[in-house]
Amino acid sequence: MTFGGTGYWESIGKQQQEEADAMIKKSVESGINFIDPANIYCFGQSETILGNSIQNLELNRKDLVIATKVRGSMSESINNHGLSRVHIYNSVEESLNRLQLDTIDFLYVHGVDVLTPIKETMRTLNEIVETGAVHYLGVCNWPAWMVMKANAIAQQKGWHEFKAMQYYYSLSGRDVDDELIPMGEVEGIGFMPWSPLAGGF
Repeated sequence: MTFGGTGYWESIGKQQQEEADAMIKKSVESGINFIDPANIYCFGQSETILGNSIQNLELNRKDLVIATKVRGSMSESINNHGLSRVHIYNSVEESLNRLQLDTIDFLYVHGVDVLTPIKETMRTLNEIVETGAVHYLGVCNWPAWMVMKANAIAQQKGWHEFKAMQYYYSLSGRDVDDELIPMGEVEGIGFMPWSPLAGGF
């Protein structure tokens, strides 16, 4: 999220290629292999810099787990945001190009799109997995009922379901303890926190 750092993102971080290479190198040497950018982070710069780092460091792709996300507005175009069929397909293609990869291991839906039916989103995500461009699906920042509805639709249709979820979780933010973590435990959905240090708080 801190790679690139332009506009709004500059307040969060502005690591450029050389710094990113050093961070990725240290992380991989320390046993970290899960790397999680998003298309919206610095409007693609995060993915581009990560893709360059993988190439610059000559990392073995098979040793890495690469995630990214889809939903956020990447331009002012009406088709360039949300979880519609058009935007999901376009975003995955663009993310793969920026990352210089053939496959994304985890694709997260990065928030709710109230304008697109959940069934359309899940059908499209299933198709994306079936093409081989994505291995697994995840969800960020949806309410528990919506995750259950989406997975119920997927189960009914024989489609790929959400296998992981990512939400804000820290000592100062424990809202997910009420419904989301218990849901994940019962449904077998892996949980990953974002901002576990509450932005340094």
